[in-house]
Formats: sequence, structure tokens, C-alpha cells
Amino acid sequence: MTTYKYQIQAFQVDFLRKATLSTIANYLLQTAGLDADEKGFGLDYMLPNNRAWVLARLSIQMNQYPGPQEYIQIQTWIHDIGALLTTRKFSILNLEGEKIGEASSSWVAMDLKTRRPLRLSSFLKQDYIVDRPDHHLAPPPKLSPQKDYPIIYSQKVVYSDLDLNRHVYSIRYIQWMLDSLPLEQFSNNTIRQLDINYLSEAFYDEKLQILLDSSSENIHHFLIKNNVSEKKIAVAQIQWLGK
Repeated sequence: MTTYKYQIQAFQVDFLRKATLSTIANYLLQTAGLDADEKGFGLDYMLPNNRAWVLARLSIQMNQYPGPQEYIQIQTWIHDIGALLTTRKFSILNLEGEKIGEASSSWVAMDLKTRRPLRLSSFLKQDYIVDRPDHHLAPPPKLSPQKDYPIIYSQKVVYSDLDLNRHVYSIRYIQWMLDSLPLEQFSNNTIRQLDINYLSEAFYDEKLQILLDSSSENIHHFLIKNNVSEKKIAVAQIQWLGK
């Protein structure tokens, strides 16, 4: 298990002076990358071998959001290694070491030439696995999109949405979903938990639709799909707490 420290900057908080969920998610992925690099299976190993890590599922549960100039510490470790899917977990702490959130993620290693998943046993060691009984957030659940979500937002994929693999960066989907909501939603509620499943890749110039089922006051269900092919790109749910 490794720990990384970050300082929340003024541009990473919202009008409530709290770090956005996208900020937290970005730090989680940065932490995952740093830890993988240190252990020898990160970017420096994957790209020269025409491989890449692809985030398949992510869950984030927050009890408290840090403000500007506050420090957070993120601990990360490998929870399990399956045939094609590995689970990485995170604890999010304040500077005093008090836990303010937890996260859990599932990853696939992709062959960039064939676009097919790789067997993880070929380069991940079982001794990377760490048991943390004090971590209570389960591996990210598999979500099933409903058919009748209303369309509330349209998005064209542009240059700034792309990552180094030339597809949409994982956290951009989260930002689009949040951007599709009215400001009052954030004024009156706090995001308690996000669960998202990434189903397909999206690429430059694609036209996407964000669909939302807000029939429940406390849980919003999202679906992102291609406007033309109807291909499902991502499905997610957000649980809210009233203020």
C-alpha cells in the first residue's frame, strides 16, 4: 500500500468552496498511475509494449469534501487480480489521517493493436494484493441501463476530451453528467456516492447524448450513448444527500 499527498487548488473547487467530484476522481486516477509506475506495470511499461490500462468501473463514496488549499492523502492498493479484471481500492484521508472517503475501481489491460483484453496473470503478481478489512466500499457494481431515460444533454467529442489513447478520458464522462444538472441540485444536495461503468470507447467528433432518470429524489440514473448508432458508452448512478 502506498500513500500520496495532494493540495486542493482554488480552480478545483466549485461555488460552494468544496472540491468537485471530478477533482477527487482525477486524483484517484493519478494515484493509480503513480502506484502502477512504482510497481513496474504503469505507463512506462505498458505503452512500449502496445498495452494500456482501461478503467472499466469506478465507485467513489465521500463523507466530506475538502476545500481550497486543504491537503488530502490517498492510499491505494490492489484488492484482487482476476483473469481479465483487477480491482484497485483507495482510502481518501485528510491531512490529520481521518478518512473522508473511499473508492473502488476495476481495470482491464488492453492490447492496443488488437483492442482485446489481456490476461493479467502474464504480468501482474499475486503478491501485489493487499487485504484492508478497514475498507468498506465493495468493488464497483455492474449497472444495467434502463430503456426509457429522457435525453437531457448533447455533447460532441472535441480535442480537450481525449486522452493519450485518443479516446475520451474517463473522468470527462463524469463531468458531462454533472454539467447536465441544474445548479440547484448542487446547492441543495451533496453527492454521497458515484458508480459508473464504462461500456465502450468514444472518439473524436462523435456526437453523444446524456440520458437521465431523475424519478427518484435521492438517486439519479444516467446513460451516455452515441447519437447515431445508439451504442451505449457509459452507465452511472449518483446518490445524493440533502443538506
